[in-house]
Amino acid sequence: MSFIPNPLITDIIRRIGSQGFRYLGPFIAASPWFKEIVYSREVLLDVDLDEFMFNTRLGREESIYRPFLLRCAAEGHKTARYIESLLDSSWPVG
Repeated sequence: MSFIPNPLITDIIRRIGSQGFRYLGPFIAASPWFKEIVYSREVLLDVDLDEFMFNTRLGREESIYRPFLLRCAAEGHKTARYIESLLDSSWPVG
């Protein structure tokens, strides 16, 4: 994809991710180059994680989506950090 500037591709993928995190899956699977763009700070901060709010199983430790949620939280995504705080506090104590 050398004929499309990297900032433009990043913006396109960021806009796609802002519609829902599942739309980014095909880009992750397509190639390492696209995967690197999906995991860039710009994309991770703007991705829509609302589905994690309504389906909390997506954020559990055994979920295949948890690593993505953790990457978003590590980059400072507010919703991801909120979901992580809820998941951490929901474990039984003692």
